Amino acid sequence: MYFQRDVANMLLATYESKIQTLSLFGSGKEAASYHAGIRDTISTLALMFGLSPGSVLSAQSVPRLDDGDR
Repeated sequence: MYFQRDVANMLLATYESKIQTLSLFGSGKEAASYHAGIRDTISTLALMFGLSPGSVLSAQSVPRLDDGDR
């Protein structure tokens, strides 16, 4: 059995690890798309464990794409 706080910490640690790795590759359309994929995965796992994605990921961590990149 896991406590929701433990699951949230595990998801946050996973997210931070991926973001640190991603930072080595710079920015751009591909990086923003990969970042969005990471957020989607962490959000889905949070929901699976009954957590609000906002309790794991902050609103400031949303990747931004320029209009020309869509």
